[in-house]
Amino acid sequence: MGAGTGQLDSDSQRPMKNLIALLLFLGGASAWKMWYDHQNHLEGLSAAQEQAAALDKSLQGTRAEVKAYAQIAQLRGQITLAENAVNSLRQQQLQAEQNLQITQSQTLQSLAQARQKFAGQVLQGLQLQDGRKLGNVRLIKLEENNISVATVGGVVKFAPAQLPEPLRRQFFYQK
Repeated sequence: MGAGTGQLDSDSQRPMKNLIALLLFLGGASAWKMWYDHQNHLEGLSAAQEQAAALDKSLQGTRAEVKAYAQIAQLRGQITLAENAVNSLRQQQLQAEQNLQITQSQTLQSLAQARQKFAGQVLQGLQLQDGRKLGNVRLIKLEENNISVATVGGVVKFAPAQLPEPLRRQFFYQK
């Protein structure tokens, strides 16, 4: 065993050394591959996070738009309700105006009929507001805007405002 044995030991250990070297190399290579894959995954994760943040920002904008559209739809609904209410009020106003015209017409007809009952009546010593003295007159016609009376000198027409206050009340010419 002497010198030849040392050689033999070193030759028999060579495959073992090679195996250990190969295992070390493979371990280093796989560690580097794992580190490289880890770095790629970190970069991918970072890119995905940036993309998710951009999508979230886009979603926030879209949510704001959807919210705005919902508010617009709600306002349009309120506008439609308000327009319907306005149209209803306009119809009520139109009906009220028609009723008012009918009532005014009926009132004027009633006043005209009541005033005509005074036709033929004689008034003693009538003096008008403008100072004219007509004396004894007979009422001929009492209209809304003028009164006709017969005097000794003929027919005289004048505005109801020319009557003395008590006669205006009596003949329904108050406003």
